[in-house]
This record gives sequence, C-alpha cells and structure tokens, in this order.
Amino acid sequence: MQVDDFSLKDPDWERKLIDGNQSLLELMRLSLDHDIVAREWATDFERSFQLAGRLREMVSIYGLNDGVVRTFLEALAEVPDSLISAKFGRERAVEVSRMAVDALLDSTLNKARKMDCELNNRDMNPGSTADLIAASLFISLLRRLRF
Repeated sequence: MQVDDFSLKDPDWERKLIDGNQSLLELMRLSLDHDIVAREWATDFERSFQLAGRLREMVSIYGLNDGVVRTFLEALAEVPDSLISAKFGRERAVEVSRMAVDALLDSTLNKARKMDCELNNRDMNPGSTADLIAASLFISLLRRLRF
C-alpha cells in the first residue's frame, strides 16, 4: 500500500479506503514523508513533545504570547510547513521557512508581524506547523505548565 493509492481526488477514494482496511495510524505512516502532522502520528508525537519542552523554556523567558510565537517561528524555520507545500509547492514552503528564520532575528517580533500580514495577504497558512504548536501546548498543559 502506498500513499498515492489514497487520493481525495480519486472518485473511488472512499471505497479504496474501506477495502484497504488500513488503520488511521497505518495511513499516517504512509504519509509521514510529506506531511508533518502524519509524521507526528507515526512517531508517537516525537516532535510535539520536543516542541513542548522548547515552549516551556520560551514561555519562561518571553512570556506566554511571545514564547508561543517564537516556538512557532523556530518550528517553521526548521521544517517547511506541509500544508503550504501541499497547496503552493515545496519551493513556497521553503520560502516561508526562510521568512521565519529572518523573523527570528528581530527581537521585537516586528518582522514576525509583517510576515503574518504577508502570508495572510497571499492566503498562505502554515497550518501544519500551527497544529504541532497546538499539540505542544496541550502536552505542556498536561505537564502542568501554568500561564
């Protein structure tokens, strides 16, 4: 079974999914090389747990909002967002990662705000990275991080 066997563009996708009798985890494992959320499922949320540790550190240094923003930017700088890659291509996803690297160089986060506006204007949403941050926040709350 390969990830290409399951495409929502295929009119028979639902039948193939049922006939394939794959678990959600098995399907996520098929997609782990090109979808960072699927990779989380396939690796027992390894990166989300790593980001939760980083998030705790950033929040303790910069406060809640800036700590979350910096953690998000670092995550985006490290790994191109798979939602942007799926919608706009790998090149655009890498470009957005470079924007995050640049935004991190500005201690005031003004470049991050400009980046946010630019992405909104281009209808680009690094939503897969945001999903990882949401998971990291949840893990942090389970670990008793208080704001």
